[in-house]
Amino acid sequence: MNLKYRALMFLNKYGRVLGSDGFNDVRVYKRPSASIGVSVKTNLLQLELLSEDMSPEELADIVSSYRKKKKYYRLKNGAFINMDSNIWTALTRC
Repeated sequence: MNLKYRALMFLNKYGRVLGSDGFNDVRVYKRPSASIGVSVKTNLLQLELLSEDMSPEELADIVSSYRKKKKYYRLKNGAFINMDSNIWTALTRC
């Protein structure tokens, strides 16, 4: 369960909680839809991040955010990605 819903459940114990449309529309995803391409070129391992939903620049920004130990990354569409996931740990070790 993500932070937004845990906080709302906690606050609902003390009274009715209302949120704006913008707040209610916020979505948090645990993992983006992406794949990793691996190849060997001139004796070097080459990794390529691929996604139909995100540009290469946005994928690079997501990896950069993880390395900066950010908890969440806001996608260009307004949704959030939960950076507390094992897939990011494995990816940044490469």
